[in-house]
Amino acid sequence: MSNIKLSTCCSCGFQWPTSQHGEHSCSSYLRAENANLKIEIAELKTENKKERDYSDFLESSAENFLAAREALRKKVGELKADRSRLNYLDKLNTEFNERNGTQYGWKIDWNHNRIALIDSCPMQRTVREAIDEQAMKRSKPHDNS
Repeated sequence: MSNIKLSTCCSCGFQWPTSQHGEHSCSSYLRAENANLKIEIAELKTENKKERDYSDFLESSAENFLAAREALRKKVGELKADRSRLNYLDKLNTEFNERNGTQYGWKIDWNHNRIALIDSCPMQRTVREAIDEQAMKRSKPHDNS
């Protein structure tokens, strides 16, 4: 019987000798196959939703990262500009001292009429040191000078 040529149903896989009638019913196989396909579709939908949610999360994270990076770039730019301004003041003071043969540094002068950054302090402080000194004084309770 190994030489018998068989035909196969493309829906359910049922086989019969090619020369004979292959009448059969695929309905029980197709019902089971439909149920399996519905389960597989539900699983794929769940997996697809998880992937979409993760994709949305990644996109949101990327947007947040870019926004944070831009904020940091802006802050670094501001800090560099502040550094340049403070360096410029120290450079002006150095040039003034060289031109006039003096040795003045910076000081913050605080009194009842004004607050001023002055460059006539004989202590030869940089502008940063003068600001830090005043900040330390201000952090002590009840001391304005």
